[in-house]
This record gives sequence, C-alpha cells and structure tokens, in this order.
Amino acid sequence: MNLEIISHTPESLLLLPQNRQEILIKLATLISALESDKPFRNKQSLMNIMSQCGLHLDSEVFEKLEDGDSIEAWTSDPRFLFAMGDFIHRTNYSYHDLATNDWAELFHRDELIQKRILRSLQTCIATNKIQENIADWHLVSEMKTEERASCYIKIKMLAPFHGENISGVIAIVKSKEVPGIRQKLIRFANSIKTTKSARALKKTLDQSL
Repeated sequence: MNLEIISHTPESLLLLPQNRQEILIKLATLISALESDKPFRNKQSLMNIMSQCGLHLDSEVFEKLEDGDSIEAWTSDPRFLFAMGDFIHRTNYSYHDLATNDWAELFHRDELIQKRILRSLQTCIATNKIQENIADWHLVSEMKTEERASCYIKIKMLAPFHGENISGVIAIVKSKEVPGIRQKLIRFANSIKTTKSARALKKTLDQSL
C-alpha cells in the first residue's frame, strides 16, 4: 500500500473528519512526485508534504531522518493519517482499514511495548516535544488478514506537528522482514492464539531476533 491508495478510494475519505479529508486531498496532488522509480527519499518527500499541506515540524526531525526509515503521521486523537516507506508497503491492510480502526485491533505486539508507545505518544502530544528511542526492535503481526504477515519494527522518534486545522505526531520507524521459516512459525503461533504454547513460541521468536 502507498499514497496512491488515496486517489482510488474517495469513499474512504468521506468517512473521515473534515480536517483529515483536507490533508489527504492535498496529499493526493503529491503522488506523482512521491511515486517514481527513484529510491524513496524520506527527507525531501516529508518536506514536500509538510510544505504543501501547511504543516509545521521541528527541523531536528529532518536532520535525524535517514533513507530507509518509514514515516507515519497520526492526528492527536490519535488516528492514522498517512504513511510512507517499507512498513506501509508490507501490510496487507487497505488504507480504509488503517484509517478507521484502532491499530491495537489490527496488529499484535508485546503488551508492555504497546503501553510504552502509547505513553510516549501521550507525552509527545501533551508536552509538544520530540520523544526519542520509543521502542527497540520487536515483532508486529497482522491479526485480521488472511496472510497474517509479520515484520520487525523499531520506533526511533515521535515528533509533534501542527497545521491550521489539525495537529498530531510524526513517527519515524524502521522495519525489516521476518525470514521465511520464522514467518511460518509466527503464523502458526497466531493460529493457536491464546494458549501457553503460542505465547511461549512468540516469546522465543522475539528473543531470538
């Protein structure tokens, strides 16, 4: 999935609050610049989005952003706004799925890590300050897709952004694929869900990263 999904699902936009609709409609005009055969350039792409959508973001974010990082944007609700990079291309969820559901219902990750992420998000919004080193490498698995895809995620930074009618948080994320045999084991663990053996298997897989 990528930003192109925005231009193909107008019905999804109509279900969103007005301020999110406005930002996403503006983003649709940037698709040609962001979707090309050239390597994804995080800094320039994010600068273009911030500028075109009238959003303001601390310059420190651009200084620490690296090629290969993924970018996620969340409103202060928090609700998913848009994303770019490896992680969003790996997911089997549609833009509508991601924008209209609580991600805790879509993805499984360690409960303690999930709580740490939420605390950091709340702190970022409340203090209007950048939060760094949010969560080290951990396993994230889809819960409501047929494929039940998984990948490893590292959340480097949360940074507040502001616009005329909207505010929220930019997340800087790294992701990497799960090796084939490990992916099969994770799917098996997901299929047996809450049993002790499933939890033990997931813990072993996380520790062997």
